This record gives sequence, C-alpha cells and structure tokens, in this order.
Amino acid sequence: FQSSASYSLEVSPGLNDQWGAALDVPFSFTFSTSPASPSLYIPVRMAGAAVFISQWETSLPAHATNIGRLTLSRGELSLGEFIQADQSWEGLQGWESKVQSTWMRLLYPTPDVSEPVEIPLHQSDEPLPSGLYFLKIDTRPALDEAGLSSSPLLLGVSPIQMIFKT
Repeated sequence: FQSSASYSLEVSPGLNDQWGAALDVPFSFTFSTSPASPSLYIPVRMAGAAVFISQWETSLPAHATNIGRLTLSRGELSLGEFIQADQSWEGLQGWESKVQSTWMRLLYPTPDVSEPVEIPLHQSDEPLPSGLYFLKIDTRPALDEAGLSSSPLLLGVSPIQMIFKT
C-alpha cells in the first residue's frame, strides 16, 4: 500500500465462500494509510559509525523521506578521539566544543516519497582536507516527532581509496 492513500474494498453479493454459500448483501470497507514516517538512510554507512571517503568527495549520498531540513555540524577529531567515538559515541565527552562549523541545507521533498539527496560535507560544498571528522546530522523536527535520533557520522577523509572487507 502507498502512504497517505485511501483504499476501498467491495465484495459482491454473488461471491461464494468455500462451502458454496453466497453473501446475502454487498459489503464495502474503506480505509486510509498513514503518511510515510520521516527517515534518512545513508547507504555508505555500514554497521559502524565510521565512513571512509576520498578527499575529493563533497557530499554523501542519502535517501530522505518527509524531511525538509538538515542542520549539519562538523568538527575535527584526533586519532584517539576518533577511535573512542567509533567504539562508543557517548564516551566522547565534550564533543559540542569541537564543532567548527554548523550550517543548514533545505530539502524540498515530495511528500511520502524516498528521494535521493546529497548531504554536504562542507557549508560551501567544497571537499574536506584529509583528516578525521565527525558530522552531526540534525533532522529536527522530522525525526524527533518520530522518536528517532542519530549519532554523528565519523568521517575518515584521505587521498587514498580504502576498502574494508569483513
């Protein structure tokens, strides 16, 4: 069923059940489906929080449903902080003080449709220099209303292409 749609079911009185008895009167039933829940899916994000990208990338591909705005906060991490955050983001205390840049990206979604979007890594749509970063993606109010929140992405930016197989 599609989101935010109405459906009607009509059963003819001539319909017989498995024992051959016919329905005496017509039956109809109308129902509506709910709107799609807000969601943000980042395909490059595997099981962990870390994403490794080339230093020439300017954005991360994603799919968004019913989200009209992204507030993005990015900061640089030391290797020790990066490893600690990859094991448990909650273990990295005071990350808010490490935010170096915050910006907003407006999306213009078609209601109830999962659409491809690009999440910029820099407020000027420029590539990031090689390094270790976090990127907090705030989708409020959309995902707050759905009771969801996301931990920041950890970004390893390098001129070397890395592929990890497990």
